[in-house]
Amino acid sequence: MDVPFNNKFDEQRKIFGFRFTCEHCTYFDDSEQSCSHGFPNGVHRLSHYDGPAKPETIIFCKEFDLC
Repeated sequence: MDVPFNNKFDEQRKIFGFRFTCEHCTYFDDSEQSCSHGFPNGVHRLSHYDGPAKPETIIFCKEFDLC
């Protein structure tokens, strides 16, 4: 699911510790740095949101399951 990215979301995700990226998902294989379901995960990784260039959209994975 894609939602427009904005600065308010960026501030709140940091303040409240919002977890929505692969690194916090049960299906993320830490040793392989990949999704155990085989989904491409570049735009679902924390680095996608913490990098110098901010994304245009927030991309939520339908398979996300908080660990």
